[in-house]
Amino acid sequence: MKTKSLFSAALLLFVVISSFSVSCKSDDDSESGGGGAAEGTITAKVNGSSFTSMEMTTTAHYESAGGFGMLSIMGTSSNLKTINLNLSHLTSQSPGTYEIGGENLVLVNATYIESTTSGSSQNWMAPYDDGVHGSITISEWTDSNIKGTFHYDAALIEGSTVNTSNIKTVTEGSFNVNL
Repeated sequence: MKTKSLFSAALLLFVVISSFSVSCKSDDDSESGGGGAAEGTITAKVNGSSFTSMEMTTTAHYESAGGFGMLSIMGTSSNLKTINLNLSHLTSQSPGTYEIGGENLVLVNATYIESTTSGSSQNWMAPYDDGVHGSITISEWTDSNIKGTFHYDAALIEGSTVNTSNIKTVTEGSFNVNL
């Protein structure tokens, strides 16, 4: 139980501060196009149901300081569901595959959020323990656009508790977003 509390605290710390270094597992120059997302969107299947973000609510932002960078890619659908991909302290702006979890425990994360018009929401996060729970592959990165694919399993976060019996499986993820 102490391990679960410590892990929950680490997850909460990451949400507040994303300032660690991340290394690229492997370059992947052979993949082109970044999957099937139309320009300005993120697409995926969440527990088998289709997700497509709206172009006007889809963003990618990269900031760099001191030789390290942070990339955030986020998109919200018309039914108030959001996918957010975060990679912190990147050492280069180049294609590669980044594991969600494992050695990158708080350096690479992905969330899935279901919001309501009343303002409440449920949040699922990966990683949710020290295992590897997916990956993000950047296949193309230019000054104005980033493309790639992703997949992950995320656990429901309830306050400071991780509910591993409520998992969202995100598959066939693809992004094609302007920076």
